Amino acid sequence: MEGILVSKVVQNSRLVEARLGALEHNIATYGNELKKEVGQKKMKFEQAKDMGSAKNDASHGSSSMEI
Repeated sequence: MEGILVSKVVQNSRLVEARLGALEHNIATYGNELKKEVGQKKMKFEQAKDMGSAKNDASHGSSSMEI
């Protein structure tokens, strides 16, 4: 009887380990996807900011060009 219980415990612990491994993999994958997405959004924001700055300089004249 004890042998059967020990066998079940070992089997269940292996299942838990496998599921934890899968969860760790999913978390790492999702984390990498989030990093890429944040990086892309940051780059788009910087580009938009630069374009807005360039438009502002063009429409109001750059202070460095004033005498």
